[in-house]
Amino acid sequence: MDRRANAFFVISAFAVLLGCNGPQTPEAPAVDIELVQDPAISTSAEVLANLAALRLIVDSPQGLYAPGQQQSHGNITVANADDDEMLELVIRLPLKEGSLPTIRLEQGGLPDVPLDLHVVGTKGESADSQIVAEGLARGVSLERPPGVLMIPFNLRPELLPPRVVDVFPRNGDEITGCEIEDIVLLFSKPVSEQSLGAPGAVSLTPTGTVLEMRHDASGLIAHLKVAGLVGDGGTLAYRLGVTSVITDLDGLALDQVPAEEGAQGFEQAFSVRCSPPPQSPDTDDKSCGSTRPDGDCQVAKKDGKPPALTCEEGVCVPSGCAAIECSQSFVCDAAIGACAVDCRFYGGALCPAMRSRCDDDTGLCLE
Repeated sequence: MDRRANAFFVISAFAVLLGCNGPQTPEAPAVDIELVQDPAISTSAEVLANLAALRLIVDSPQGLYAPGQQQSHGNITVANADDDEMLELVIRLPLKEGSLPTIRLEQGGLPDVPLDLHVVGTKGESADSQIVAEGLARGVSLERPPGVLMIPFNLRPELLPPRVVDVFPRNGDEITGCEIEDIVLLFSKPVSEQSLGAPGAVSLTPTGTVLEMRHDASGLIAHLKVAGLVGDGGTLAYRLGVTSVITDLDGLALDQVPAEEGAQGFEQAFSVRCSPPPQSPDTDDKSCGSTRPDGDCQVAKKDGKPPALTCEEGVCVPSGCAAIECSQSFVCDAAIGACAVDCRFYGGALCPAMRSRCDDDTGLCLE
């Protein structure tokens, strides 16, 4: 069955369910839907490899069907597909190897109200099977369709490999003195402490040695004690490598470039500026992880701004979203104090009920 046949399959079944007089005409109010993957998140091949079943859930903030109006015909049902008492139209979509269907949704017996179109891909065929990919489009009008509607449809964050999303100090930062003793890595999801400590997990070149690695209770932040990163008094240059030996808690290897086949590690060149050290350096150990309660984490200092890092339970952690600069496709979510996947890559489908609006400007879930 080709992509066009998939679209007409949806039209004819939709008409039968609602008691219409056969398939709708090409001029009937309708919208054509394409499911789009962003290579910054996941590829089409990755999505298809995880999918066993696909369904389109049609809903409206005004409600489509009242309780008691359940019905079913073939791959089309009216059922409760969410947490409210109203019912939704649920269309099971055909899958064929190697591609996702193009969907034409016609007005049929649907009321002329703004529609929410939620596309869900599952690992199994049953209704309660694990959701592995999804996307959402809100406020769609079939009377005034937006041409071809592109719905983002990507693997859910828990199925994505871990990535390095921020590093302290950053390239171009200014440090006190010209020696780095602490490096902090932020990950997109919790990583295994055992893999983090594996030989070759982190490297520094041309000089530099990782003495110790600790991560915080969340598993999202790794604190590296390093030696041998010493500059010439004006600048300090080095290269940091984080390999795919590091895995998440499910064993997925770190993959910094999802669009490329295989797992790519993180590698970046850094050059930091050195400011003069204090006139009378304090010889007491004030580093984070020492016995002193005011352990120092100021590895990235900028005039007029609070320290980027703070010491908590012996591990340097960011002092808030103002200090974090998440990498591409991630945004800092103050609700969790870490980098989260940009909700725009899912059309807002990931946003929780209390923060259900995906902000078009920031990619954050808002109230």
